[in-house]
Amino acid sequence: WSLIAKRVPGRTDNQVKNYWNTHLSKKLVGDYSSAVKT
Repeated sequence: WSLIAKRVPGRTDNQVKNYWNTHLSKKLVGDYSSAVKT
C-alpha cells in the first residue's frame, strides 16, 4: 500500500487501502446481489 500511496499525492497508505477495500467490497456486493436475483 505504501508503494501505491507514494504515487498518489496527499494520500497515506492507509487511505489508499481503505479506498480500495471500500470500492472492492461494493463491487463484490453488487455482483453477488445481481447473481442472486437471477
